[in-house]
Amino acid sequence: MTVDQYAICPCGNGKKIKFCKCKDSLPELDRITTMLDGGQIVPALDRINRVLEEHPDAAWALAIKGRILLNLQEYTSLAENAERFVRLQPTNPLALTQRAASQVFRDQITEATESILEALTESNRQVDSFVLEIVSVLAFALANSGKFLSARAYATLALSAEGFDGGRTAAHVLQELNTSQSVNHLLKALPPNRPRPERVEWAERFDEALGLLRSNRIALAETKFSSLARAYPGEPAILSGLLSCAIWSANDQAQSDCLEKLSRCEQLDLIARSKMLATSYLVETKSSKLEVELVSLVAEVQDISQTEIALQAHSLFAPIPERMLRGFVQQEDDVPPRSAFQILDQEIPGDDIPLTVDNISESTAVVLLFGKQTDRAARIEVPSLLPRFVQSAGDALKSALGDLQLKEEAGFPVPFTIASEPRAAMINRRMPRVEVDKLIEQFQTKRLGHRLAEQPIPALGKRSLRDVAGDDSIRLPREAIMRLLENTEQLAEPASVLDEVRQLAGLEALPPIVVRTSDDVEEVDNADLARVDCSQLDSDGLAYLMQRSQLIHAVTAIRKAASQVLRRDEKPEDADLKATAYLMLIETNTSPEDALKLIAEAKKFYDKAGIDKAQLMLMEVPVRVRIGDSEGFQSLMRTLTTEYRGREEVMAALQQILVSIGLINPDGSPRTGGPTPGAMAAGPAASPAASNSGLWTPDSGSPASAGASPSQGGSKLWVPGMD
Repeated sequence: MTVDQYAICPCGNGKKIKFCKCKDSLPELDRITTMLDGGQIVPALDRINRVLEEHPDAAWALAIKGRILLNLQEYTSLAENAERFVRLQPTNPLALTQRAASQVFRDQITEATESILEALTESNRQVDSFVLEIVSVLAFALANSGKFLSARAYATLALSAEGFDGGRTAAHVLQELNTSQSVNHLLKALPPNRPRPERVEWAERFDEALGLLRSNRIALAETKFSSLARAYPGEPAILSGLLSCAIWSANDQAQSDCLEKLSRCEQLDLIARSKMLATSYLVETKSSKLEVELVSLVAEVQDISQTEIALQAHSLFAPIPERMLRGFVQQEDDVPPRSAFQILDQEIPGDDIPLTVDNISESTAVVLLFGKQTDRAARIEVPSLLPRFVQSAGDALKSALGDLQLKEEAGFPVPFTIASEPRAAMINRRMPRVEVDKLIEQFQTKRLGHRLAEQPIPALGKRSLRDVAGDDSIRLPREAIMRLLENTEQLAEPASVLDEVRQLAGLEALPPIVVRTSDDVEEVDNADLARVDCSQLDSDGLAYLMQRSQLIHAVTAIRKAASQVLRRDEKPEDADLKATAYLMLIETNTSPEDALKLIAEAKKFYDKAGIDKAQLMLMEVPVRVRIGDSEGFQSLMRTLTTEYRGREEVMAALQQILVSIGLINPDGSPRTGGPTPGAMAAGPAASPAASNSGLWTPDSGSPASAGASPSQGGSKLWVPGMD
């Protein structure tokens, strides 16, 4: 191979070959590249190793070897190769990125972030594609570790890089961050850099720091912003610059500190400050400001059989089915409990008494019974107990078992929003699943608002929103907690829940944001989309609002915009917009009955407008299953398999739906023992009230393993202790 001495060396240091130490070994590059192109990975690695023995300065060989080891998932060898590469060329972006790759795959996220920042600092304006690939992987790792703002920053960098076509991982990360209900809307956009005031003496230094930040030279920018912050404390523009640096550094504590300082800037309005303080609570992954510490109760017993009989006989204890006992095992080789009971807040009504929202029992705790083991006496355990139920659980146990020496042990923390959720008890009563869902939704709606307002929160000095209602000395923290709740997607509907919290907390709802054009919508923060008054928007504006709201799964804003579209007079040019509005309303509807009404209405419109109804009918399938409408389900299946038999994409989507609801296996064969219509929780997104706990009924199949948090969805069953 003829080497162009004035070409840039492939080792990645930015030098021309003539001036790089790699020049003597580069004739081997062509041979190794040919081997790799032919799939001869092992011979290529052997050749690279011989080159490195003969030419220890052949950094290009280390660059290629690192990529091969990465593809082979040989992370220990990759780490060794990367360290040699960095020692040889300490400022080479490819060497630093190799080190970052080895660190991220060994779960050293902080170190990997530092290495990537070094690589970006040493890169020219055109960042190498390998650097961007590892930036995408780092974004994925950051998202998995709960560093959502940092993950968003890195994913956005990779996805927006000019000429980089390997952004699928970054796009996936952003999609997950945007659509996940477990991510608060306050974290679904990067905080903007606040503009500096004009004609200030620090303008030139600020602009220089901002320039470094925009060119991804984060460490240098942070040094200058820190110097400015010491000289001019409390300046929002400077603090927002420091916040951006902390986001790129994935430093949770620094992010929280900057946001907390921004919330104290009185130049900003109260709403902005409260959002910043709320975000400061959210970004601090190790913070306890929003968490409730669970506790466990443990007591040894002499006769486990008599203990079991006593609990069975007591009206405030309900047995948990034996098949669920393995769900309480923490590790695979642990011994499951002998039996388990729910502790109820009231007696279960008799079978002759109709269940209502008032007489459903709440499961306040679970009691596990363990027989005598080699190294342990027989005992009872009450794990994962919420503080508010410690006293009542102890009283119930002593009422059933007499004098009991209960020992209290520290548990793990959970977010206060999860701790506030009412949990309906399992009741062995035959009921249609749709009736169960409706009853549980009413049960949660009635109790959840009070629970949220009455839950002590560390951010409020371990007092509740209700306790501090009217206390203007902590107005900002009160408003911040309200912003956090308003941007928790699971609490978006029904609106009555948050209305009740505001009333008990002595806070008012934020005013609506009136928008008239798409440009107005563009100016609205993600966290404020639910406040948008879209009644004056034109069709283009409504389309953009629906699209943007769907991007971050802002259900309230989606439903507002879609409902506004359907209320407008029909125009031929708006047919597609109206069709989309129907689909969005159906998808976000929590009531299967309302969803079916919308589907019927939409079918008439689709027929009138000449729009294909395949997508509507596919959305109808799980709804029919959920309500137990066997006849309607069979009719729908006949229509789909007859009218769309020749449409491969429709048949594939139908098969995927049937697999997801458990009616068929992935190969298309019927699933034996699978769920039947009426036993399913599939269909339009279930409400948070209906998706996390519920009555167990005999016709609802075997309850899935419990313990999923409301932000993650989960089974219809939850009992305390199964987290």
